[in-house]
Amino acid sequence: MKNQNILAKASFTQQDQVNILKMKGSPYEMGYQHGYLLADRIATMINTTIQATIAYIALATGNDLKTSEEWFNIGQADAEPFLPDEFMTEMKGICDGCNDAGVSVTLQQILLWNTNYDQWCIYAHPHYWHPKEGTGKRPLAYVFQGAGGCSSFSAWDNATGGDGKMIFCKDEDNFNMPGQLENRMMFVADPDEGYGHMFMSYPGMIGLDGGFNEAGFEMMTQLNSMKDETMKGCGIAIFTRLLLTHVNTVEGAIEVFNKYPRCAGIAYHVADSINKKAAVVETSATQVAVRYPVPGQDFLYQANNSNCYPGWMGYEGYNMVEDQKLVNELTDVSTIEAWQSSLRDPENKYVQAPSRVERYGELLKQHYGNITVEVAQEMMSDRYDPYTQKTREKWQPSVSNNILCTICALYPDDTFTANPPLGQFQAHIANMWSLIAYPETGDFWLAINDFPAEYGGYVQFNLKELLNSSISFQVQANIKWQDSGVGVNQGDTATVRYTGGEWTANPATGFVDANGNPGLTAKPGYTLPGANEGALCGRIGTDGEVFLIGDARTIPISSSGNLFLCINDDLNQEYGPGFTDNEGAINVSIDVRTG
Repeated sequence: MKNQNILAKASFTQQDQVNILKMKGSPYEMGYQHGYLLADRIATMINTTIQATIAYIALATGNDLKTSEEWFNIGQADAEPFLPDEFMTEMKGICDGCNDAGVSVTLQQILLWNTNYDQWCIYAHPHYWHPKEGTGKRPLAYVFQGAGGCSSFSAWDNATGGDGKMIFCKDEDNFNMPGQLENRMMFVADPDEGYGHMFMSYPGMIGLDGGFNEAGFEMMTQLNSMKDETMKGCGIAIFTRLLLTHVNTVEGAIEVFNKYPRCAGIAYHVADSINKKAAVVETSATQVAVRYPVPGQDFLYQANNSNCYPGWMGYEGYNMVEDQKLVNELTDVSTIEAWQSSLRDPENKYVQAPSRVERYGELLKQHYGNITVEVAQEMMSDRYDPYTQKTREKWQPSVSNNILCTICALYPDDTFTANPPLGQFQAHIANMWSLIAYPETGDFWLAINDFPAEYGGYVQFNLKELLNSSISFQVQANIKWQDSGVGVNQGDTATVRYTGGEWTANPATGFVDANGNPGLTAKPGYTLPGANEGALCGRIGTDGEVFLIGDARTIPISSSGNLFLCINDDLNQEYGPGFTDNEGAINVSIDVRTG
C-alpha cells in the first residue's frame, strides 16, 4: 500500500531536461521513495538493461546467454554477504516501493542490478574473474572497439586563481546500453544520519559513479583493472554511498577503503574542498594504494591506467602498475621509462586510454592560475590526443583504446545479441555525464543531455538549494491532523505555500482555498478557534501549538518534530457532522531551511 508519509518527503522532477530524484529519511524510506517514484523506469533497467549486460558478458567470454546469466547471478550472490546493512535496507525499500507502485520486482533483481557495473568492470579485460575458478589469465573471446572509462581532475589554491577554491571535475564514460540514455539521473539524498549529498546513477541503482556532499567532500571513480579481483566485496555503488554519506576528509575516505572488502579494481579520486586536500586511492581485492599530489602542486588528475608507480608523480609505496601489467597487456614495466613506452603502444587493444593522463597534465599546465568553470568545461570537452598529436573530429569515433582516445570520449559501436525481445543491438562508449563542482559552496554544473554528454551543454545547480528545496504534499479535507512526513528541528524555518486545489469544511457554504471562508469564524472546539473556517492550520508534533497557515506562512521552529497539517473544522463533532461531510483536498509545498 502506498505510504503517503514516506513519499511526502521525496520528489521526482525535471529541470532543464535533467531528471532529479530527491530522497529524504532513513535508508528504508529513501529506498521506498526511489522505488515508488521510479518504478516504471526500474522495470526498464531490470527487463531490458540487465539483458544487455548479460549479452555483454556473453560476447566478452564467448559463453552462451544462459551461462552468462548464471555467472552474473553467481557474482551477485558472492557480493551480497558484504553489503552494509544500511544499503541492504535501502534496496529492500526500493523493492517494496516498486511493488506498491504496481511494478513487480524481486529483491534479488534489485541486488543483481546493483552489481551491474562491478561485473562490467571485471569482464572488461583479459584476466576476468571466473565465478568458479577465480582469477586467472583467460583471453577475451572478443576485443571491444573501446573499453576506456572515466577521467577526472581537481585543482585549488593558485591553480584556480581568484579566491582559490577547489574545483573538481569528472567525465563518466560507459556504454549506451538499451534503456540507459533516457534514464540518466541525478539523485539528491538527505539521510536522517549522515551528510546530504548528490550522485549520478540509474533507476534502481543506489549509486554508481561518485558525487559530493554538503560537507564539501567529493569522490569520483575510474575503472582501474587489476590482476586480483573478485565479487566477494563491496563495489562502486557501495563505496560511492559510504563515502558521500559518512565522510568529510581524505583520511576518512582511506579508512573506509581499508575497512571494507573490495571487489573489482577501481581508482577513487577523493577530495576535501574545505582543507584543500586530494588523493587518488587505487584499490584492488588485495591492495589499497594512495597517491597524493606532487609536493607543492595544487592539482591532481587520474584516468584508467594505474599511476601508483614508485617515483612517478611523487608516489611512493606499493607498485600497483605491476598488478595492472597482465590485465592491460603491458609488455614491460621494469622501469618508469619502459612502462611509459608500453602504455604508448598503438597496437595494444586493452590498455585503457592512458593518453588522457598526459593530456590532463598538458591542460593543467596551460591553464594554471585560471582554471575557472568555463575553462573546466573546455577541458572536459577536449578532443586532442597527445599520442597521435591529432584532434578527434566531433562525431568521429576513436580508432581503438589507444588511438584518438580523448578526454571527451567517443568509441565505435560493438554489436551484441541478447535474449528476445531485445535481440541484436549496437552500443558504444562515450561520456554519459560530465560533472564540474565547487564542493565547498555546493555549486555544480552537469552535462547529461547528449552523448557524448558535453555536446548538450552544462546546466547549473546548487546542492544546498536542492537539499533545502520544496516538498509537495496533499492535505485531505476529511482527515484530522495529517503527518506531512517533513521533519523540522528547533532553529529551522519552514515555509508552507498553497499551490492548488479546493476543499470545504461544510459543502453547504461552498469550496475554498487554503485561506478558508472569510465569512465564517471557527468556534471553540475547532482546529483553530477565531480563524477562518476551512483555513489550513499546522502544528509541530502530535501535541504542538496550533498555528494558522492559510495560503502561505513562514514559521520559525521552536521545537522538533514532524509538521502536521489540518483543515480548520469541528474536531469533535460538537456542532454537527465535523469532518465526516468534508470534501476535497488542497496541495501545498513545504520548504525547510536548516537553522
